[in-house]
Amino acid sequence: MSLSRLISVVSNMDKYFRNSGRKSMVNEKGLGPEKGVPVTGNVISPTTVTEVKVFPLRNEGTLVGIATCVIDGKFHIGALGIYYENGRYRITYPTKKYKNSSIMLFHPINEPAADAVYNAIIQEYESLMRQGV
Repeated sequence: MSLSRLISVVSNMDKYFRNSGRKSMVNEKGLGPEKGVPVTGNVISPTTVTEVKVFPLRNEGTLVGIATCVIDGKFHIGALGIYYENGRYRITYPTKKYKNSSIMLFHPINEPAADAVYNAIIQEYESLMRQGV
């Protein structure tokens, strides 16, 4: 999602909150609750990725590692695949095969969240590779 689209979505959400009698979800400084006033509803915040663990793999073709991490201090996500193809990294998320399809068990729903996970995992993977692990 582009930044202009995100701003438009937030602006529309803010109008909804104001029209519903709730306090605004946007303050004069941008996103977040008004000072001292709790906000009901969802407040958009950056995704934090911590406790990243990468397990490098050898001789597995384009699959170069498996990773785990904690999202926003609330969710532990495991079985993230790290692939290196055509000079670029790619992260895959866990799925469950069911009959003739795959069910996504976890997957970011917006670009900033996907970028946060990608950047944290690739940074840790490249750090391990520089150390010769």
